[in-house]
Amino acid sequence: MSKAKLRKTMYENDTCVLPHDILFDVLIKVHVPSLLRFKSVSKSWNALISDNNMFAKAQRDQSKALGRQKIMLQRTTGEFEFIHLENHKGIVEKQNFPKKFQRAHILCSCDGLVLLKKPKAYKKFILWNPSSGQHRIIECPYHKLYNYNLPHACGLCYDSDTDDYKVILIYSVFYVVYSTSKGSWSTMKTNHPILVQHLPSFKLQPNSRLFMCDGGICMEGRVYWSLKNKIDPFIRKTSTIIYYDMKSDELKELPTPLFVREDENVLFRLSSVNGCLSLYGGNFVTRELNIWIMEQDDWKLLMRINMSINYLIHCLKLLCCTKNGEFIFDGPGYNKLSIYDPKIQQFVTTTYISNHMEYVLPYDTPTLCLDSLYFPSNVMHKKKKLKHIQ
Repeated sequence: MSKAKLRKTMYENDTCVLPHDILFDVLIKVHVPSLLRFKSVSKSWNALISDNNMFAKAQRDQSKALGRQKIMLQRTTGEFEFIHLENHKGIVEKQNFPKKFQRAHILCSCDGLVLLKKPKAYKKFILWNPSSGQHRIIECPYHKLYNYNLPHACGLCYDSDTDDYKVILIYSVFYVVYSTSKGSWSTMKTNHPILVQHLPSFKLQPNSRLFMCDGGICMEGRVYWSLKNKIDPFIRKTSTIIYYDMKSDELKELPTPLFVREDENVLFRLSSVNGCLSLYGGNFVTRELNIWIMEQDDWKLLMRINMSINYLIHCLKLLCCTKNGEFIFDGPGYNKLSIYDPKIQQFVTTTYISNHMEYVLPYDTPTLCLDSLYFPSNVMHKKKKLKHIQ
């Protein structure tokens, strides 16, 4: 036996000595790129990492607990790049998407899954796990229902009770839901007249290359959007916050907070902070940014930043709060990330993603994505008649 074969045999035998439970607990703490390489260590490691859905879920949950999120960016060339929040000073990953779907832009994300869409491909959406490289093409059969070609808003969320990720698309008079576990769509006619009144038919012009669809904020089995004459990222006194409730499969309305309703000079945006729904913004007169979070169905003021509201709310988008308490904003301008440290109450860093304008598409906002191995199992897609719920 050659020395190379002997070393390989000894190495594989050594891996078998480690008890399965201990190996399981160790590997779920490993980043996905390393896990993909570890599949070649031995057949037993490959089986544990590749064929065990329980392992993929445990690794996803461990990544959540460790806060292993990364910021997903897209170049105009179609290439995606990622900045780990554990090391936000440089780009650490690059990944190409299948050529036929390059230039598809990011709609929204949930955990380690990202929903994308290519302009002019009205009915085709792509569900993608950037960490593992797995993807699934989703075709919406309702894209021409009532002559509405394109959705105004979309969302992606996870139902822990049924272990199911769902895609939500909101059109003018109805919304549709795709179940990744069942591989099927359902359509519900909304009972909110405000959608019918304020969401006109949106059709892509033949010469248009830009498809705009507002991605909601995913939080604990719900997806939230703000509404004022259209799906609008800014929340004012007259705005309405709506959400999709995964438990009941219904589109509902969330009462607008009192601190928004009582002031005509406020402007807020939806976000998520520390696993909670968040509103950030404030009054133009006071010139300070307030960050609110929802805890136990009540709004709590988390922090104030003394800076021009008009500047912050239009030029910076709150992406997340890191494990060490820093707040990361997208902006100001393209290719920049701003980091605010509440301990010293000031912005401490502006990270330049690139010196070239090619890095981030003007209409794509950097998106958070979890370092996760999990991807919904493949299912048989059966053709079904359109299902309407009045």
